[in-house]
This record gives sequence, structure tokens and C-alpha cells, in this order.
Amino acid sequence: ESTHRLALENEERVRSDARTRLILNSAGEGILGIDTDERVTFFNDAAATLLGYAAGEIAGGDLHRLIHHSYADGTPYPLEACPIHHACTRGEQKHVSGEVLWRKDGSSFPSEYSVTPMFDDKRNTTGAVVVFRDITETKRNEEELQLRMEELERFNRLTMGREERMIQLKQEFNALLLEIGREKKYKVIDEGP
Repeated sequence: ESTHRLALENEERVRSDARTRLILNSAGEGILGIDTDERVTFFNDAAATLLGYAAGEIAGGDLHRLIHHSYADGTPYPLEACPIHHACTRGEQKHVSGEVLWRKDGSSFPSEYSVTPMFDDKRNTTGAVVVFRDITETKRNEEELQLRMEELERFNRLTMGREERMIQLKQEFNALLLEIGREKKYKVIDEGP
């Protein structure tokens, strides 16, 4: 009886693990789990793909050393300043946008990530979950939008400057006509009849 019950419980655990893996791999974002030593304990397919690692290369690896070791300019990112490290050591949840994550091949990408600490039943930190995505396209779109807005502002200043100059010239021309006893030729807005 107890052997049969253990077999059923084991079978249910295997099914549950398979469902969990299916859920993780269905997510479009990269998902990584780390322990208190910041070693990768689990990851989904999107994480491996975004970071360029095969499954065996990332499992057990030091997450900071693998993907978060440097700023975008290549200067070292101190572990003490790392929000992922803080989740493991201080139990702090963070949402970060714009920091780079590094791929296996040495290239990087701008990312947006959330790091959430995991706790045991006594509220001791047992690690953290990092959910991240590549925001290269978003950044490119933001930069293009900013350029377009700057172009529009330049055009607007140029147009407004020309319009103001035209009003000024019409006022000057009308004043000269009045000086020589002639009737105004141009109607200028806000000048009256």
C-alpha cells in the first residue's frame, strides 16, 4: 500500500514538474532562478536563447559573472551595486530598465528585468527569480521617436520664426504706407482694422 502511494506521489511530482517546465518554456521572457550563492538553478528556453547559452553551460553558473558583470561601456559592474545580488542578500525586489545583460559571445543587449527574492516558510531568503527581456527594439523606437520630435520642434521653430517675420514685415510695410498717406495694404491678425 505505501509503495503504491509513493509511486503515485512520485508520478504526480513528475507530471507537476513537466507542467512547470511547459509553463516556463511558454513564456516569452527569459526566466532564471538562482540560489543564495547566485548560482543558476533553473532557466527557461527563452533565457538560454536570449543569452546564447546551451542548457548545460548556464546551469550552476554564477549569474553575475555570466550575464551582469559589466556596464554597457564595459566597466565592471560591482556585485555590491547589483539589484540581483540585493534580492539574494537583502530580500529586495527590484524592477530595472536599461541595464545591459551579456551574452555568451561577449555581446550585450539593453534589458528590462524584474528580480524577486524567494523565501522559505521562516522568511529566510532562498534565492531569487529574474524575469528579463531584450528591449533593443523598444530603445530603437524611443530613439527614433525622440529624433522625430526634435525634427518637428526645429521645423516648428523655423516655421514660427518665418510667420512672425512675415507679420513684422507686413506691419512695417503698412506703417510706411500710412506715413506716405496711403491706405494699409495688409490685414495683420491682432492688429485691428
